[in-house]
Amino acid sequence: MTSKVILERRLYKKKLKEWSRDVRNRDKKCVICESTKFLNAHHILPKEGKIFHDLRFDINNGVTLCSRHHKYSYEISPHKNPFVFITWLHANRLDQFNYLATKVFNINTNSI
Repeated sequence: MTSKVILERRLYKKKLKEWSRDVRNRDKKCVICESTKFLNAHHILPKEGKIFHDLRFDINNGVTLCSRHHKYSYEISPHKNPFVFITWLHANRLDQFNYLATKVFNINTNSI
């Protein structure tokens, strides 16, 4: 592994930590249940790959979730039940939903 690759990985990890901190500082609690324990910053649109690369470190592509709602709840979790989560996002954080929809699809979401 070259020193350039190592440096790029370190920079990526640093930027990801900063993004996570900024998302958690913005929301301060789980956006679903308002818990302040075991908080995680979750990417709404995936950070991997090249499709949503431009949104990888965009704070509007993140929400703060407690560990229960992040990964473990079948009721509402972006990992266990993504459709319900996106429906929840549309109903409860419409500005954020519209921002992402506009960035990804370049559409006006007021008619959705």
